[in-house]
Parts: sequence; structure tokens; C-alpha cells
Amino acid sequence: MNPDNKLNINLVYQNKKTTSTDKFLITSSVVLNPPSYRNTSMKAEMTVTNISGYDVVPSWDGHRELAEQWELFGISSMHVADNLTGTLPSWYDDLDPDHNYVGVTNDHDYMNDGYSVNGLLYVSTHDVKTIIAGLKSIDLDHDTCPHVNVPNYSWYKELVLLDQVADCVKCKHLYQPKRSHFIELISCDGITKKKENLKWAANYNRNDTNMVVMAGYGGVLF
Repeated sequence: MNPDNKLNINLVYQNKKTTSTDKFLITSSVVLNPPSYRNTSMKAEMTVTNISGYDVVPSWDGHRELAEQWELFGISSMHVADNLTGTLPSWYDDLDPDHNYVGVTNDHDYMNDGYSVNGLLYVSTHDVKTIIAGLKSIDLDHDTCPHVNVPNYSWYKELVLLDQVADCVKCKHLYQPKRSHFIELISCDGITKKKENLKWAANYNRNDTNMVVMAGYGGVLF
């Protein structure tokens, strides 16, 4: 605990030195503020340093195509297939043929439409519907949420956001705006000092049998 009675976590990571040109060090300090009923916050300071002094370059062309040589920071949330009101989406049977994760669908309560893998009934606590990164806004939907086409990665259908410059990324809750969360980029240091060199990507898993779709976000540096 720091003097302000907040939890302070310090992390240091250094890769194993394989050659003189690819040794780097990542240090971070994360401060967690005491949570309230619907709000919690943290501040993270992270620095990536190339110890060798050489430029760190992609080891293959796929790094540039995916724009993700480095993933510095990421969060994950979920969007639940809710408001079923007695009718399942056309795609749901392929994910859960036995309907093991279907809850109460005839009471117009979106909070109890499905069961979690742990058997819990109320599964839409983190019902993130929209990802907002700068001027880019993506609504999560199994059928219509578009995926990003990447050369040589046509088989990969989960990537929905790539190479997006933004100093703030927001995950907007569908029903409870006060439960929305966001990451705000204050400054950059280490390998780059430019915010525009830190870009965001998001994955949307359409193959989750728990009626839950995970949305992963990562600040990527290249």
C-alpha cells in the first residue's frame, strides 16, 4: 500500500537475451484506487526500453500486417446474447446445441437470459455492446460485426479493430452506462514518445458457447 492507502503494484519484465539486438526491458507501476459500488479506477505507468540500443524490428512480415509487434496493455470484457424474450438467434444452436446455457427467456429481463459456465444465472454484468476508439465505433453483434481483413490471414475472423490511433478507448455497456469503462493514454515513453505510435486492436470471439463474446483490446507498438 502506498502512503495514500492505495494498492501499488510494480512489475518488471526482461526477455531472455538471445542476441545483442533483441534485449528489452518493460517496467510498470499500477496504482489501484479503492472501488465504490459501481466504479473502480487505476493508473498505470509503463515503459518499454530497448537495452541493446538497436532498433527492434519485426522478425517477419506478418508482424507488420498485423501491426502487433508489441502488445503493451490490454483489457477484456464481454457482450452477452441477451433480450432473447423466448427466441434464440439463428446462430446460437451451432454454439450450444443442447441449450445448456439458456436461462429464463420469457420474462423480458435481460439479466437472466443465460447461465454462465459456473451455473450462475445473471451473466450480463459486463454487457459491453460498443467499442469506441477515437473516431471509430464498433457495435458487437454475432452476425453483423465486421471483421478486419488482413493479408495472408483471411481465415482469421475475430479481428474487428486494427491500427486505430486513439488516446482513449471506451467499452460502452449496453444497459448500465455507469458500468462502462475506458483507458486513457496520458503520455508515452521508452521506445516511442509519440501517442500516435500506440495503436489499438480488438478481437471479437463469435465461437463462445457461453452466450458470451469476449472483446480483447491491446495498445500495440510497432
